[in-house]
Amino acid sequence: MLLEAHREGCPEEVAIIAAALSLRDPRERPPDKAAQADRAQASFLHPDSDFLTLLNIWRAYHGTPGSPLSAGRQRRFCHEHFLSHGRMREWGFIHDQILSILEEQGLPAPPAVRREISPPVYAAIHRSVLTGFLSNIAVHKEKSLYQAAKGREVMIFPGSGLFGKARPWIVAAEIVRTSRLYARMAARIEPAWLEELGG
Repeated sequence: MLLEAHREGCPEEVAIIAAALSLRDPRERPPDKAAQADRAQASFLHPDSDFLTLLNIWRAYHGTPGSPLSAGRQRRFCHEHFLSHGRMREWGFIHDQILSILEEQGLPAPPAVRREISPPVYAAIHRSVLTGFLSNIAVHKEKSLYQAAKGREVMIFPGSGLFGKARPWIVAAEIVRTSRLYARMAARIEPAWLEELGG
């Protein structure tokens, strides 16, 4: 993912996403406050990509490049938005480690610039993500059901921003079995990307 992101020109965004995928989701949803947590986190949701939902959480937690949130405000932000402060800090540490490794490999990320997620930037980020999860692609079948690789039938996880929205093709960070087979951490993709990246 990170090597492709370097080629695609989006290493900063993908480093944030890659760091998030290596730890437990920082979002919390206490059973007695589930509706309140959903409301507090609704502003982060991206309609086409759970990966960009993570990016939205990161950006809100860190503030703008010229006006970062203080440690106290970050802690308060976590409390107000039902986020684990410990996991948010761990996310930051892992992100810094990824950037350090990339620099050691001669692939330094450019200075952080908060750019709008335009269609070309969306494509670059998700082509990069796709390289890491080519076996977790799926095509829409009916309602919330998708046909995944190896003949598996999967459903978008109910906590996803894509749940209940039919997207022709998706990629998921993981396909897990609980009460049924779920695609977790999913995003809309274009099928034309598959042939190029799968090669």
